Amino acid sequence: GQEFTYITTENGLADNNIAQIWQDSQGDVWVGTMFGGVSHFTNDTIINYHAEGIIKGVEAVGFYEDRSGNIWFAVEGDGIYRYDGKNFVNYNEDDGLITAGILSFLEDSKGRFWLGGWKGLFRFQENKFIPVEISGPWD
Repeated sequence: GQEFTYITTENGLADNNIAQIWQDSQGDVWVGTMFGGVSHFTNDTIINYHAEGIIKGVEAVGFYEDRSGNIWFAVEGDGIYRYDGKNFVNYNEDDGLITAGILSFLEDSKGRFWLGGWKGLFRFQENKFIPVEISGPWD
């Protein structure tokens, strides 16, 4: 039969209130929590980025992997994070992000990067966030 492992904060999980569970192309599992940030299960290890002081916010959602293998996710009130396998980059209002609540990411077939959430639709291009309005940018 099936065997399940019950994982909680007692085993190293960042928080017992889970917002999202997602697996990347390398087989690592990322857990976004409501009150503890992000737990990253890699090589039989659990890394809690909030507890490590790498991520400031605690509510994490929207995990996405782009074509280059970067992992993206949003942290309520702390902007967007991009992880390249070694380092995190945090994007926020200084980069044109006018919302604290991104929920989804998509890189389309033409390589354009779209984000959706509170306050609408955004494009990420040239390292800046641009709100998408009726007039665009669409191309």
